[in-house]
Amino acid sequence: MAPESFTRRKKWYAFLMVLSVGAMLEGLGFLTLNFLMHQKAAYVVPDGEFIVSVSELSDEQIDWYYRDAFDPQLGWTVRPNLSRQYTNRFGQRWAYTTDSEGGRQGSGKTTDYPWAATFGDSFAFGWEVSDEQTLQGHLHRLTGKSIANYGVAGYGPDQALLRMEKKLAEGLRPQVLILMTFEENLLRTYNRFRPFYAVTTPLRLAFKPRLILNDEGHLQVLTQALVRPTSDREALARAIDDSRHQDYWAETRARVEFPFLYHSAILGYFHGCETFRSSGWVEYWPTVCRGYYGPNWSRPSTQEFMDALYGRFAAVAQEFGAKPVLLFLSRHRTPGYLPYLAGLDRRVSPEVVVVDISNAGIAPDILNDTRNLHFVGDAWSLIAEHLATILVAEGILLQEIQATNADNGLQSASPPTADH
Repeated sequence: MAPESFTRRKKWYAFLMVLSVGAMLEGLGFLTLNFLMHQKAAYVVPDGEFIVSVSELSDEQIDWYYRDAFDPQLGWTVRPNLSRQYTNRFGQRWAYTTDSEGGRQGSGKTTDYPWAATFGDSFAFGWEVSDEQTLQGHLHRLTGKSIANYGVAGYGPDQALLRMEKKLAEGLRPQVLILMTFEENLLRTYNRFRPFYAVTTPLRLAFKPRLILNDEGHLQVLTQALVRPTSDREALARAIDDSRHQDYWAETRARVEFPFLYHSAILGYFHGCETFRSSGWVEYWPTVCRGYYGPNWSRPSTQEFMDALYGRFAAVAQEFGAKPVLLFLSRHRTPGYLPYLAGLDRRVSPEVVVVDISNAGIAPDILNDTRNLHFVGDAWSLIAEHLATILVAEGILLQEIQATNADNGLQSASPPTADH
């Protein structure tokens, strides 16, 4: 019996040893991360790399952000009367200009009464193509209508919606309002400080508002943590720290709480969160699965939030006498993205027009051209043709649209006729 007793004791000792080592690691993690946070490091990612620190920002970086990007309501925006030239990573040159209101030029807008106004991210802005080659430029030439371009690089649908409401309050009165959403944009709605999500962003001080659903199921605006420019490093550090609250990416990438050294993505190796996802339990285990599962178009709470956001867009558009159009841009076929779009008009508003470019018949190699991060070349002209075709079919655009490049990748380029 003695040997058996000795074996049991060895097992207990081993168990206690493992438990003790784990406790020591947790304690070390707590002390280390708290020390680093007090050194003004905004946050760390799981591999321990420091991404941004207030102390590392130069005065020139801070001054540039306030001068060229900062907005107290929207986080950042496009400045008016700009003229910029860039070269993309393949040596291709492109340029953009903005008008007196910060809208991009090249699509016929001259007054506060354009036929249509577009809002969205860098795809909506037309990053990596010159003014006339944007979606709005192609749509202007295709229809003869004036199109306002109020896209802003880095925006999510939340900021785009808030910018639309701001422009309408300032007097913008289009007949059609178009909110453009790229499939990745969903992830940006979970963010309050841009570097928490986009760790390589040049916008090192990009605070932003966030929309959330309150307990009554209504959208509520969380204002950004920095609402007035300051060069006070202590104030900036406090604003970054305040932004960590209700920022999904800060909660998953910088955690000065239990468990400190263990990142939930580890569970992915054991398919633990995959089990929760398939059973629906992921909704009740956010701290367990958030690093592995995360925001997803298939997630019920995400769908509820996005429905509310798009519902508010449709309601505001109709309040101002404009036809609401949701234009969805897809490149990677993110899981759950296309199923979410099915029946969106019925869930949101019967007045909203949902346009999905995955149904446009555009050759995949054009949309998935990886030479650039954004759509370039023939992609925007073909998307413009598809959008115009839908607008004619819906009776919004009262004229026949002729395809301008039917043999350039559009597999079903036969627009409907209209007798208007």
